[in-house]
Amino acid sequence: MRKALLAGVLLMVSQLSATESRVAGLGGEVDLLFDDDALVERYPSLLFQFGEIGVLELRTLGDLTGGAPTGYAKLFKAGETYASGLYANFPVLNYMGTTAYGLRYAGAFGGDTKFGYAVDLGLSATSSEDDANPANKIQTNLYVFGLTLGASGSSFDAAVNIAFPMYKNRNEAGSNYQETSSSKPQIAANFRYFMERSEASRMIVALNFGMTDQSYTQDNNGTTTDVDNQKATTFGLLLGTNTMPAENILFVGGLGLGFASYTAHTACVTFDPAANKCSIFNLNGIVGVEGRLTGALTARVAAVKNVLTFASTEQPDNNNNNSPDLKTTTITQFPIAYVLGLSYAVRNVRFDATIFPHILYQGPFFLFGNATPFVNTLSVNVTF
Repeated sequence: MRKALLAGVLLMVSQLSATESRVAGLGGEVDLLFDDDALVERYPSLLFQFGEIGVLELRTLGDLTGGAPTGYAKLFKAGETYASGLYANFPVLNYMGTTAYGLRYAGAFGGDTKFGYAVDLGLSATSSEDDANPANKIQTNLYVFGLTLGASGSSFDAAVNIAFPMYKNRNEAGSNYQETSSSKPQIAANFRYFMERSEASRMIVALNFGMTDQSYTQDNNGTTTDVDNQKATTFGLLLGTNTMPAENILFVGGLGLGFASYTAHTACVTFDPAANKCSIFNLNGIVGVEGRLTGALTARVAAVKNVLTFASTEQPDNNNNNSPDLKTTTITQFPIAYVLGLSYAVRNVRFDATIFPHILYQGPFFLFGNATPFVNTLSVNVTF
């Protein structure tokens, strides 16, 4: 009951359920918020909290001079005993450098403890040819089935996601061709526990785990390869708090610890261009504030400060295979990242936007990953 009251207080402050733009505007750490509809992507058991809303999300990935625009739409409907959500053009999974977009259907049911699930179907089919020699073509197909199962109680949210990709790449050169395929499950798990200090203040502990493996391939001759390549295991811990000292203002803050073990991953190149393996530890601080300036206008600002990054890298000795790998260690700090956001509400419609370039940590990785210099988002949120 108290959780429902807290959700209601936040929704009054936000005027409408929040969108991904608002999450980005508060530093990208959605677990720090009281309740946010972006959390449903992570914990489908939270569907009951958001009534009947529709959201259109538009975003540009990459920097301001490049990157293809993308986005998706979602529709939530909650009844007394069952809640559902439908997503269109949902980014189901990035696998082998290709992102599969498709549909997601989510459902939730239960009493004091809510149970939720989400089913994803995504695909990507691309084809390109050499202008100088049209007989040379590359075709890439990716099909993904994903399943998320979770539960939410009065003081916790938990969920596990498993994605099953089927990837095939065909490279034709006239009558000759080379075809490779790959398929290995990708796993992500999320958990958060919150302790109420008062009716408007919480302490939050969040755990995140992810495991990706893109090392397995099979060619058209039936030869399989499963090398120690393109693998990542990530773990994150977030200790945070949020509080509402007044009806129209929300403060969030936290300390994030992240650990990742990569093999042949672009994250390693940041510290050593020749590295084949690396282990990275991050310590980040997050602070943010959101306030309603007028009855229709809400602003937010957040900062993510990398306090410490420790990286241990390995690179093989290509001159002598019998010699041990070359190992190096790096201790560094990354610049502070500021985020600004605005939202404007007119009756039952709200526009949400991230209006300042910032670093957004993506994917199942927690507080670290492939940094994108600019991510610009615009959301349109409608209640029915």
